Amino acid sequence: MYFVIERQHIGPKRQQDADSDLHCFEVLSQPARHVSSGEACLNDSCGEEWGIETYAHGEHPTAEAAEFFIRNYMADLGLEYREDEELKGEVVSRFYVGRYKTLGVRKTQEWLYGIDMSDTDADTTDEDIAEIVRTIQEGAHETGEEYCAATLEKAFKEHRLNCRDELGGKLTTSTR
Repeated sequence: MYFVIERQHIGPKRQQDADSDLHCFEVLSQPARHVSSGEACLNDSCGEEWGIETYAHGEHPTAEAAEFFIRNYMADLGLEYREDEELKGEVVSRFYVGRYKTLGVRKTQEWLYGIDMSDTDADTTDEDIAEIVRTIQEGAHETGEEYCAATLEKAFKEHRLNCRDELGGKLTTSTR
């Protein structure tokens, strides 16, 4: 038998949390366990641990039947997904909710380190920054990834403020 579980981050989103955007479905070779009792969990909430909620979606006769269930379930909800190929232990297959792999705050900050921001200056508007972020995201999407948009926007706005400070004061451009 194979077992389907859904895992989703429900805790507060903090910068250091690698799993703060986690939402996936997994096919396991063993049933999930209730966090509180350790008993097998087949069709119910299994509890929350470290901000990750686990919900069991039943048992299936084959891994293929379990994957078929996940694909249909996600299609019924209108969710796009991507399959994970890095599997360990009892995880037979994993489907992440979302078309792109979110790189998160830390990976986005690492990517930003040393980036050429010369097209952002003291006169750059919020609309210009939004367009720069869109362009960066489109490039990341080509490789199946997505940066943390809020982190990108913050970095470019901070760069703009630094440019303004170098000019000796703030300009009248909106910084909202």
